[in-house]
Amino acid sequence: MLGGAGSNAGTVLGTIIFLAYDSLTRFLLPQIAFLDQSQAGAFRVMIIGLILMVLMVWRPQGILGKKEELTLGR
Repeated sequence: MLGGAGSNAGTVLGTIIFLAYDSLTRFLLPQIAFLDQSQAGAFRVMIIGLILMVLMVWRPQGILGKKEELTLGR
């Protein structure tokens, strides 16, 4: 969903974005926030969910998806 439905380049881009976010927040979030390890993990998952919800509202076709892919028979 992140990169774009039916787009190979979108899938790769979405994976890179997700892995970069995961790698950066895994080590940086406990250092900059006053959270223990379990709270930081829950916060990271919550942010991922929030990003996906915002993406589905503003750009339901994904980052690289095409608007035409969402129309039915047009």
